[in-house]
Amino acid sequence: MLWRSSLLALAYLLIASPLVYAKKTKIKMATMAPKGSAFYKIIKDMGNEWKDVSGNKVRLKIYPGGVAGSDVDVVRKIKLGTVNAGMITSAGLATIHKAVNVFQMPATYRSPAELDYAISQLGPQVAAIYEQHGIVILSWGEAGWIRFLSKTPMGPPSERAKQKMFIVAGNSVQTGLWQSAGFNAVPLPVTEISTGLQTGLITAVPSTAQTALMFQWYQHAPHFMSLAWAPMMGAIVVDKKIWDRIEPSMRQQLKVIAENYGRKLIEQVRPGEAKAIEAMQKRGLVVDETPPDVEAEWRKLAIDSKASLRGPYVPEDLFDLVKGHLDTYRKNQAN
Repeated sequence: MLWRSSLLALAYLLIASPLVYAKKTKIKMATMAPKGSAFYKIIKDMGNEWKDVSGNKVRLKIYPGGVAGSDVDVVRKIKLGTVNAGMITSAGLATIHKAVNVFQMPATYRSPAELDYAISQLGPQVAAIYEQHGIVILSWGEAGWIRFLSKTPMGPPSERAKQKMFIVAGNSVQTGLWQSAGFNAVPLPVTEISTGLQTGLITAVPSTAQTALMFQWYQHAPHFMSLAWAPMMGAIVVDKKIWDRIEPSMRQQLKVIAENYGRKLIEQVRPGEAKAIEAMQKRGLVVDETPPDVEAEWRKLAIDSKASLRGPYVPEDLFDLVKGHLDTYRKNQAN
């Protein structure tokens, strides 16, 4: 009878053990990026490579074009299990934890190289925070640099209250920060930006060039401020519960593939910014050059606001760490 007890014990261990991995895993990934965009093509190609490398054991089903809602909606649906993954911006990530904001503080990064350095130093630490909240960061990415897209020229900071500025709905802290900085903040879902611009509910949107082109917001807001305000961060993410169903060595291979495609996307996005602006200019967009004195006013506004960013917008430890890393980077570059 001993052998029966042993078999029963083994069967129990196989059922109960977390080391029993799924034979096949289907990952449902949602994104605001429409079909045909560079963002969509990246995750499509990534999914095809996942399928090949895993021997068809891991398959990616993509829901593009905002069919699952905004980035905030995608995060909510990941938590509910309706979808398992997403290519999302910081707007979604910040609803889980504000750690991502360390990479897009206004008037902080002077170049893409500085942003890359900050991510190399703090990326793993920030990713660990999200993993504690059940989200695995497979790859960091960006959607370009944020500028103000508006129906009329933005002008100097003293005129900022004249614009009705779009703010992502659902983030009361961020809304409060914009309002305390003197902006007329109007919280809305991202999916309502076009309608808001057409009706006049909003008159300005913080946007990257590629995003303004992709969603054609420039048709309703034909002015684009030349001053780059901050990078727009994003990431390819997956629910930790479904990710943990995949055998560890395979997970590592899939993550490396995701990181490679994340880098490919950045390589496309950065030179694509100028191309996107040029394409919109041909269709009526006006790039409003910011005079040096006005630029200095905007940068002063950002610097003056940083005291209120430390804590409410960016975790205090990350705020202090990134300042130290950027100081080190700039000193090394100067030598």
